[in-house]
Amino acid sequence: MIPDKYLDILEKRHRKFFDVYRNHRIGDMILDLYTEFHVKNERFFFIDVLDVYEAHEYRFVKSFASLELQDIEGFTEWMKGEIENLVKPDTTHMCTTLTGVIIAENGIDPKVEKYINRYKYTRYFNFGIKGWCDIRLIGVDGVSDRVVANKKGREVIKDFEPVLPPPG
Repeated sequence: MIPDKYLDILEKRHRKFFDVYRNHRIGDMILDLYTEFHVKNERFFFIDVLDVYEAHEYRFVKSFASLELQDIEGFTEWMKGEIENLVKPDTTHMCTTLTGVIIAENGIDPKVEKYINRYKYTRYFNFGIKGWCDIRLIGVDGVSDRVVANKKGREVIKDFEPVLPPPG
């Protein structure tokens, strides 16, 4: 799989619902693809607002020529650090989901795959009163086109399957 073609496919899939940015810098990290989605829901009874809640999703796609365990550990630590910058917990905030997608151009090592499958991170704000934040972790094997994910990542794994469109 060629990373640029795969990124084009991801960009096309996400453009309908997400704001999509290529080669985007966040802090000290340059991402190959960055997407964000925001939704705000309100319920009314006549003219009174019953409740309001917001949900946000950010997806970070980064490509590595050769992926080592310390690379993915550094990437997940970077994502945890970005929670402070991206999540603004208040009474209307329900949830924020950060999805980290690692493209391993030369394949995924079994130790890295084990790390991805077992990775779990949820942070509650004010005991959940001001919402929570989850991290999804997905790895894309550039050699076999296989996609691995943690439990939360399996919810959206189909968004990242590298199925190429038919020629023509």
